Amino acid sequence: MFETPTMTDSTSLPSKQRRTAQSEVKIIRQRQADANHSVVTAEVSYAQAPRPAEKLSPQPCRECPWKRENVGLFPSEAFRHSAHTAYDNSVTTFACHAVALEATQICTGFLLRGSFHNLAVRLMLARKLLMPPEDGPVYSETLFGSYRQMAEANGVDPSDPVLTRCRAGGYDD
Repeated sequence: MFETPTMTDSTSLPSKQRRTAQSEVKIIRQRQADANHSVVTAEVSYAQAPRPAEKLSPQPCRECPWKRENVGLFPSEAFRHSAHTAYDNSVTTFACHAVALEATQICTGFLLRGSFHNLAVRLMLARKLLMPPEDGPVYSETLFGSYRQMAEANGVDPSDPVLTRCRAGGYDD
């Protein structure tokens, strides 16, 4: 997986290209969601292979869009732009908006509820490049069960074609 670049969506606004000791981040596309929010698609190339397993936050961040309590924190257009992360066999992951883009951390909420059909995540897990957070009963009440649920709760019309290919997360109400 890391011989070829991975794709990550983030809501930060970085420069066109950044390099860290272990990775190079190249901005592929920036899409405005509203006057204050953008969705950034970046390609991440890792200099070291194999890369050690990514350690993720054990719980979603305070402003995680996957938390039901955060409905309305991000504009509906941001959810339209990132819907493809929940498509079957997607190679694009949903990144944590609270982490700098060059850190390229996958969103804990996404891993807990939206990554079941994501090819990039399945390959990272199979190659032991990703250690998923532990699920727990508290998340069934606090997190949306699927990307579709999250997007609709945040104002995306249920009949919007961008949601058609979103797979159920396995936790739908």
